[in-house]
Amino acid sequence: MGVSIDEWFHWGHPSKILSFGYSKGTDRWPEEGVSFVETVKDECALSAKEMIISLAPGEEVTTWSETEETKHINDHQTWAFNYPTRDPQINVRAYDGVCIRPWFGYRITPEQLGTGTHRLIGTLLPGQRIEIRWWKKVDSEKWNRE
Repeated sequence: MGVSIDEWFHWGHPSKILSFGYSKGTDRWPEEGVSFVETVKDECALSAKEMIISLAPGEEVTTWSETEETKHINDHQTWAFNYPTRDPQINVRAYDGVCIRPWFGYRITPEQLGTGTHRLIGTLLPGQRIEIRWWKKVDSEKWNRE
């Protein structure tokens, strides 16, 4: 299990892995209230130190990560997992005036649980992507008028 993000070299706004962890049954890492992230840097990316989690048949693990990247106002972000992922949920915070569209690489439309919170009901297979696109609302309104 691990997480990696790109470094876009925006002066004063470096990419950051803010939190990363998992829970399995009653086990939780890091412990509640601890925000430990050991990062490894290469030329253009950050990675949280990977860990191996052993699961018995039918056992589940829940993972999470919180990251920051400075990107364009009209851009996208994608994630892919190496293992089947059941009912993935994403939480996205956007600035006022920015529209977001999640896509789960799956034929079913995601369920909106709240502002910026979406969940796919189903299982993503290894390699299927989660993508979030965002854009300025005024740009899309102008485009639709023309």
